[in-house]
Amino acid sequence: MGPLVKQAPSIGNEDVLPADREEAVFKHYGLRCRPGGAGERRLARR
Repeated sequence: MGPLVKQAPSIGNEDVLPADREEAVFKHYGLRCRPGGAGERRLARR
């Protein structure tokens, strides 16, 4: 496991990224965290 993953913000061990940790995780990986038009979460699904 590389340093980028090891230094990532903790998100717990659930299957879902908690909404309050979403922005920090996106920023850590250099991604923009953009809510939908009504402020809803817009996450990619597998």
